[in-house]
Order: sequence, then structure tokens, then C-alpha cells
Amino acid sequence: TLVSNEQLIKPIITQVKKHYDVDVGVSVYRDSAFYIDLVFNGHEKKMLKKDDIIPKLRIVNSYDGSVKYSYESGFFRVVCSNGMTVPESEHTKIKSMHTASIESKTETEFLLDHISGFLDNQKDHIEPYQKLMGHKVLMDDLPELIEDITNKTKFPKKQAEAVMERILLEKEEHKLPLTDWLVYNGFNYQLNHNNAINTKP
Repeated sequence: TLVSNEQLIKPIITQVKKHYDVDVGVSVYRDSAFYIDLVFNGHEKKMLKKDDIIPKLRIVNSYDGSVKYSYESGFFRVVCSNGMTVPESEHTKIKSMHTASIESKTETEFLLDHISGFLDNQKDHIEPYQKLMGHKVLMDDLPELIEDITNKTKFPKKQAEAVMERILLEKEEHKLPLTDWLVYNGFNYQLNHNNAINTKP
């Protein structure tokens, strides 16, 4: 059952805007997979001075079945405008196939309850990031750390140098301490903005 963006997502945005101040961002992959981010203004959490994160809801839909319809709670990092997520749990991600039963997943009340629950429990969701922020990294150890993370994940090895450049750029431009939080965002920035990484968002 193909569910159009107009049928599925437009009513959700309309209803959410009645309750919250949100900014809407859209990205499209190969004209068939759609990623809509609703960023909730007025709910910022400060990680460090000049380094805020804002709750967001990402709605995903596709016309070719490449990704399931889903919505996922996460965070938007203001300092470099990159998308972020939180560890997946039953409270942060909901998926559904394009079948007749999809209607039960798109009811506005269900979605608004999900948003409200996520916003009410932000403190728990940002705890992993605070742990990263609390772990300092020595400059001499940074190249080895980036290499280790790259080797243990599917991150493209050719983009490891770009990660290093981004970490150092943020450290200097935003006067941020060198921690695992900065390393995490060095990788995350490439995943969200590097055109050489041609994968789904």
C-alpha cells in the first residue's frame, strides 16, 4: 500500500505545529526516500558553552520500499547544523510497513504522545552524550582513536582525514575541549554532510 507524503506527512506536520514551535527540514535520496526533520524550538539543552542540542523528530517514508515508514526521536546539534540520533529503544523509534495496518502508526494522538514522552525524558536521552563529553582525548592519541573507530565500523576509511579536519576545526573555531563528544561529532558531521559518502541519510 503506497502512502504518499502528502497523505502521510503533511497532516502530521500540521498537527504538530499546533502544539509546538518547530522548524522543518527535508532531504531526499534518489527521488524515492524522504527524510523530514521537525526540530523543536524552545527545548534546547546545553552541552557546553555555545554548544546546544535541540530535540527533533525525523519522519521517514519511501516510494520504492527501500526504507520503511518510521519516525525517530533524536537531536539536532546547533553548532554545526548536523543531525544526530539517540540509542534506539522502544521509546525512540517506530517503524511500519506500507500495509493497511500503517494507519494505526500514523494517528496524530499516538505521535503526539511519543513526542511528549521524548521531550519529558530528554535528560535520560542525552546521558550518553554527556558521558562522551566527560571523556578527554589527548591530541597525540587522536589519530589512533580515529583509525580504531574507522576499523571497527563501516565508516569509509578514505574519509578518516576529513574527520580529523572537522574535529580540529570545531575545537579551534568554537573553543571546545578535545573529548569523545567532539570525536563523535567529527564522524557524524561527515555522515551528514560529506558528499563523497553516497549512502542513505
